[in-house]
Amino acid sequence: MTNLIDLAARVEGLSGAEWDVACDIVQFLYDERIPIPSYGGPINYDPMTWQQRHGLDPTASLAAAMQLVPEGWWPSMMIQRRGNEGIWYALRNWEAAKVSAKAATPALALTAAALRARGL
Repeated sequence: MTNLIDLAARVEGLSGAEWDVACDIVQFLYDERIPIPSYGGPINYDPMTWQQRHGLDPTASLAAAMQLVPEGWWPSMMIQRRGNEGIWYALRNWEAAKVSAKAATPALALTAAALRARGL
């Protein structure tokens, strides 16, 4: 199984969209049979073929990154403008658990936070 904490750290270190990382995320979704809301269920055939057909790239798209947020969690975003610039996303759930991530773009930050939440 993919180490989600390492994958989240890779996402946080990116300066922009990265297709190889998006493919690693899709492989994880396939391996774990995680449903994708916009698709109507889990990926049910070769993940790389699925990726080419559907183009789910959470490193490039905030809408795609939202597909990774686990059920029962909700996001909040903060943009830091001074000093150590970046975009933070925090995810919380009803049990008061919280994860956060900081990255160069909103999509990257939300993707990293969602991977951390899935790794709990």
